[in-house]
Amino acid sequence: DGCLHALVGLISGSDWNKQILALYCLANLAASDTKPVNIARSSGPYLITHLSGSNTQLCELSCSVLVNLTMSGDNQTQRVLLDQEIFPNLLLLAQSDNNNTKELSYQVMYNLLTHSDLEGESLNSLTEVVTSQVDRKCPIHQLWVLFSLSSNQMLHGTLYSPRLVDTLVQVATYEIFQKCDSRPLVKVLTPIVRILGNLAAGPGSVE
Repeated sequence: DGCLHALVGLISGSDWNKQILALYCLANLAASDTKPVNIARSSGPYLITHLSGSNTQLCELSCSVLVNLTMSGDNQTQRVLLDQEIFPNLLLLAQSDNNNTKELSYQVMYNLLTHSDLEGESLNSLTEVVTSQVDRKCPIHQLWVLFSLSSNQMLHGTLYSPRLVDTLVQVATYEIFQKCDSRPLVKVLTPIVRILGNLAAGPGSVE
């Protein structure tokens, strides 16, 4: 606990180099699955502040800590972070121009979707952001977030559109037939096939 207190003091300070090193330490602590809820309570507000800051490296490292924290699957940890208003900040980050931070933000949101009970306006807002940004170069975890959302038929009214299906088919076709590497990129094709399967089984499939 003393070590955690010291690290939180460093990431909330003004020395950039010490903030970077402290975030690396926190990312390792979070990955060890040791008292994740304590890490979330102590460091969460500062991590979330870095998400909206101007320093890209601090933002990316803070995201990495959050990826590891949310990967634990601990319901209490998820609830603490959601109560700290992590979700609106992740949505904004997912719409940034930086591909690394965008991918990391989608990783955190995927972990939250699979390990916590997001509902209502949060799900609707996420669905709108995800579907509006799907293209050939979208992050892998954006596709996994989309797959998770497509598993909820209550969201199909917001989720389904001919443009979305057409884009997913185009990405899959490119991966299978048009890449220089003749082997399809499985990590891209797997979520796409699952998304299309969920949509085909949903109410929009009869339209």
